[in-house]
Amino acid sequence: MTGNKKIFFKFLRNPQSFRPKEIETLLINKGFKKIQGKGSHIKFVHPAIRKKIIMPVHSNDCKLIYKQIIAKFLKKYFLLILWNHFITQLHTIIRDIITR
Repeated sequence: MTGNKKIFFKFLRNPQSFRPKEIETLLINKGFKKIQGKGSHIKFVHPAIRKKIIMPVHSNDCKLIYKQIIAKFLKKYFLLILWNHFITQLHTIIRDIITR
């Protein structure tokens, strides 16, 4: 299992141990795009899901309830995220084969 997968599953099991910057990195690695939010709120959206995740960050931390909401969201849409990642990789492979 790669490092990104280990971090992802660790977050799903225990979201309270993660800092907002680590959650941000995790979401970006899973294909989410960061959207500029107002003030201390950070927004993320995944192109395949089209639902927003909002993470309020105060004093360089996020309340546990928001971390749990993000973990629950990722569990719910995990298969869609994997499918989108698979299709993206497949398109890359096909494009490489065609351009040879």
